[in-house]
Amino acid sequence: MVDRCRCGDDFCASFYTVPPALASFGPGDQTIALSPREGMLNIDVVGAKIVQIEVLYREGLRKKVHAAIP
Repeated sequence: MVDRCRCGDDFCASFYTVPPALASFGPGDQTIALSPREGMLNIDVVGAKIVQIEVLYREGLRKKVHAAIP
């Protein structure tokens, strides 16, 4: 984890695997939607590199992400 999402939504636990400025989307980007048992989970990829993990509606993970990167 390089940084967490700072959108301010109380249901967001998303985080970046590269600096947010490098995670900009454009040609070659894709979002891979997974089917977790709880909440929502998407993997954002640019080229062949994972740039962001979108984690939504997972309060337990949100607390851990925010504790790791205040």
